[in-house]
Amino acid sequence: MSDGLRTERLTTTSVLTGLAYSLRPWQWYKQLIILVPIAFSFQYFDVFDITVWVRVITGAVVFSLTAGCVYIINDIMDVEEDRNHPRKKHRPIASGQVPVAVAAGVAVPVLFAGPLAGWWLTPAFGGLLGFYVLQNLLYSAGLKDLVFVDLLIIGMGFVLRAIAGVILVGAPISPWLVLCTFLTALLLGMGKRQAELSVVGDDNGTRESLSEYSSDLLRVMFISVSSVLLMSYSLYTFFVRSDAMMLTVPFALYAVFRYGYLTIEEGMKQPERMFLDKPMLVNLVVWALIALFILYLFPAATFDQFLTTQAL
Repeated sequence: MSDGLRTERLTTTSVLTGLAYSLRPWQWYKQLIILVPIAFSFQYFDVFDITVWVRVITGAVVFSLTAGCVYIINDIMDVEEDRNHPRKKHRPIASGQVPVAVAAGVAVPVLFAGPLAGWWLTPAFGGLLGFYVLQNLLYSAGLKDLVFVDLLIIGMGFVLRAIAGVILVGAPISPWLVLCTFLTALLLGMGKRQAELSVVGDDNGTRESLSEYSSDLLRVMFISVSSVLLMSYSLYTFFVRSDAMMLTVPFALYAVFRYGYLTIEEGMKQPERMFLDKPMLVNLVVWALIALFILYLFPAATFDQFLTTQAL
């Protein structure tokens, strides 16, 4: 093998590796939100119907690939700003590992193919995926530079994922699911902005809207949103199958408090790493197990009758 061919192979491998990194596979956990409606919608479909599971999992994969290409387009449009960022300058496109033309040549076709594949699964899912692409293109084109608007769009992205799961399952859309998902996404977005501020400090050359935020402002916003989120979730527990769901409220409280501690007090540079935090993981797993037990195994009348007896 000649040196020229060996160099070409190394270069091709480097580009492919950079493209895979640019898809942000470590952020595909966000697509798990698509699976959440399944846990709360067993009564609306046959759990043993393999076609439903194939449709949901396929939808999650299509959404992940589409979202990954949205990240690539965003990196292309932010390439100059990212080169001035202490951490983002090492991204494949900003560093030159992946040429802009190559990145665009991969991302643009997928952004068209994604909604079409979603339409094949179900027209409503395809339309929703198309709206997600349009929203994020507008975000990359300039909405991300508008203070507060950037956070609201991030929240909408999570809501669209939750609605996508509901559509794929074929269940009715719960307003509580939409509201709690949106508020949770806002908290995640504020944590991300807090992390960015801790990295760049007073250097606002990386993003215009970042200069409008401050640690004090983000703390006030965090307190406001977390209060509404916890109140919304608490109210939700009174409107489901059994009042026993109120037993899960302390776990919701702990999750919000732990996230605030990790992002504000510990200064976590990458908020998504909270899913590697053992106390957070244990809390989420226990919450999920208790919630599923109450919703599908616990006799609804038992706890309700107990509350009525105590009231009398």
